[in-house]
Amino acid sequence: MAIVRRSRFINPKLGTYYSIFTSAFVCVVFGGLILEQMGATRNTLGLLMLVAPVLLGGALGAASTTHTVQDYFASGRRTPSFFAGLALAITTLGGVGFASITGTMTRLGMDGLVLVLGWLSGLVLTTVLIAPFLNKCGTYSLASYFGLRFESRILRMGMALFLSVPCVFIAAAELRLVGQLGAWLSGQSAALVLIAGAALITTLAVLGGMRALTWTAVAWGIIAIVAIAVPATIVSLMVSNLPLPQMLHGNVLRGSAGLERAQELPVMMAQWLQFRMPGVGLEAFSNRFLAMFGNVGRVAMPLSILVIATGIAAMPATAQRIGTVPGVHDARKALSWAVLVAGFLLLTLLSISGYLRGYLVQQVVGAAGDRLPLWFQSLEQLGLMEVASKSRTVTLTSVLMQRDAAILALPVAAGLPLTLVLLTLGGAMVAALAAAMAHIVALGTLLSEDLVHGARRAPPDDNIRLHSGRIGMIAAGGAATLLALSIRDPLVLALAGLTLAAGGAFPILLLSILWKRLTRFGALLGALTGMSITGGLMALAAMGASPLPMVLSAAIGGPLSFLVAGLVSRVTPAPSRRMMELVRDMRVPGGEAIYDRETRLLKRGRTAMTSVRLA
Repeated sequence: MAIVRRSRFINPKLGTYYSIFTSAFVCVVFGGLILEQMGATRNTLGLLMLVAPVLLGGALGAASTTHTVQDYFASGRRTPSFFAGLALAITTLGGVGFASITGTMTRLGMDGLVLVLGWLSGLVLTTVLIAPFLNKCGTYSLASYFGLRFESRILRMGMALFLSVPCVFIAAAELRLVGQLGAWLSGQSAALVLIAGAALITTLAVLGGMRALTWTAVAWGIIAIVAIAVPATIVSLMVSNLPLPQMLHGNVLRGSAGLERAQELPVMMAQWLQFRMPGVGLEAFSNRFLAMFGNVGRVAMPLSILVIATGIAAMPATAQRIGTVPGVHDARKALSWAVLVAGFLLLTLLSISGYLRGYLVQQVVGAAGDRLPLWFQSLEQLGLMEVASKSRTVTLTSVLMQRDAAILALPVAAGLPLTLVLLTLGGAMVAALAAAMAHIVALGTLLSEDLVHGARRAPPDDNIRLHSGRIGMIAAGGAATLLALSIRDPLVLALAGLTLAAGGAFPILLLSILWKRLTRFGALLGALTGMSITGGLMALAAMGASPLPMVLSAAIGGPLSFLVAGLVSRVTPAPSRRMMELVRDMRVPGGEAIYDRETRLLKRGRTAMTSVRLA
C-alpha cells in the first residue's frame, strides 16, 4: 500500500494568504463607507462593490494557471479540507441559494424549508455515502468513475452525455442570477453583466481549471459570507441587542404571526402532491409565514427534499470537488466543513427572510397606501416591491415582491448604509459566479475527458489532455451563456437540473458503491430507465400535460432505475474478478487513489516500452 506524505500537500501559508485577502476586502468595504459619507453617488459605490469582489477573487484565479493534468482537473489533490469544504458549500448554494431560497422563504414561509432541507441534506448524504468512495477511486469526473467502476467505455460516454445536461442547466441558472444581481448593483443591463461574468469565469476555467476554481471559490466564498452575515448581524443587534440572527429571529416571527392572524389570512392546504414555488416576477403574499403545507403538499414535501438531496449528491461538480483533497480522511473532513458552512449560511438566510417578513408586517401592513415607509418607496421605485392599491389600507395580500429581491430588501428596510446594501448584492453575485464556474469546469471536464477521449483504452498524452480540456471549458462556458440569455426563472432551471441528476445518475452511483454484484449491463439499463422516465415526465410537466410536478419526476424515475438495475444484474453474469477487487479496494480508506495508481503504472509501462524500442 502506498504511503501518502501529507507534508507535501498542504501549504502552511494558505491561512496567512487568505487572512490578507480578507483584510483587503474589509478595507474596501470601509473605503466604500467613507466615500458614502463624503457624498459619493450610488453608481460609484455600486461600481466599487461590483468590481472589487470580482477582481479580488479573479486575481487569485488568474494566478493559479497550471500546466499539469492533475492540477488542472483535480487541483493537485492537495487542497486542505477546510478550504475544499468552503468552496463546496459556496458552489453548492450559489446565487440560487442566496437569492432564490431567501425569497422563497420570505414569500412562502415554512413551505420554503423544502429547499433549505433539500440542499443541506444533499451535502449530508454526500458526506456519509458518496465522498469517501469517490475520493478513493480518484477519477477526474463522475462519468470517468462509472467507466472505471464498470470497465465500460460505452457507459462512460453515455453518462457523460447525460450528466452534461444538469451541468449546463445549473450553470445557466447561476449565470442568469449573475446578470440580474449585477444589474441591480451597477445599473447596467442584465445581459451585459451576464456576458461579462461568463467571459471572466470561462477565462479563469480555461487557464487554471479546477485549481483556479478552488482558490477563486474560496475567495468569493469569504466575500459572500461577510456580505450576508454583517447586515443580518446588525439587524439582529437593532432588534434584540444580541449579534445572533441565526438564533434570535424567531422572536420577530412570533410577533409577526399575531399580526398575520389579525389580517385573517386564510390557512391554505395544498393537495398532497402539489409543489408550487413563487415565480420570478412581482407576486403577492398569500399565506401565513408559520403555516405549513400551503404550497407544498404533505407527500410532496418529503419526496421533494429527497429528490433535491440526491440530485446534489449526484452532481458532477460535487464529485469533482471530492477529488481535490489528499485522501479519504480529508474528504470526510472537507464534506463536514461544507455541511457546517452551508448550515451557517442557510440559517443566516432564514433569519434574513424572517426579519424582512417582520418589517413588512409591522411597518407596511396597516399603513395607508399613499403613506408607505421611505424604504418601501425606494424599493418600489426600483420595481422590486409594490402595493396593489394606493387608495386603501395596505394588507399583506396586497403587497407584491420580486422573489430574488429579498436579500436586497432587508438592509434597505433596516436603514443600513448604502454601501452595506450594495455589499449584500455583491456577495450574492460572487456566490453565483463561483457556482457557475464550478459547473462550467465540471461540464468542460465531461466534454474533454469523457466524450472526446472516452472511447480510448488509455488516456492520451498530457499535453493533448490539457489542450482538449481548455477547449472543453470554452465550449461549456459558451453553452451555459447561450442558455442563460434565453431563460427567465433560474430556480426552475436549477431544480430541473437536480431532478435529472437524481433520477438518472444517483441510483446507479449509490448501487455501484454499496452493491458489488451490480453489473455493467444492470448499470447501463438502470441509468437509461432513470434518464428516460425522469426526462419524459419532466417534459410532460413542462407542457402541462401531467398533474405531477416537475421536481417529483425523479421520485418515479429513481426507484424504477434502482429496480431495473437490480433485476438486470441478477439475471446477467456476475462481474469479473477484477471488478470485484476494484470495489473492495474502493472500500479501503487508506492508500493511493485507484485512478492515480493505474495512471502511474500505465506511464511506467509506456516508459519501459519506449526504452526497449530505443535499445
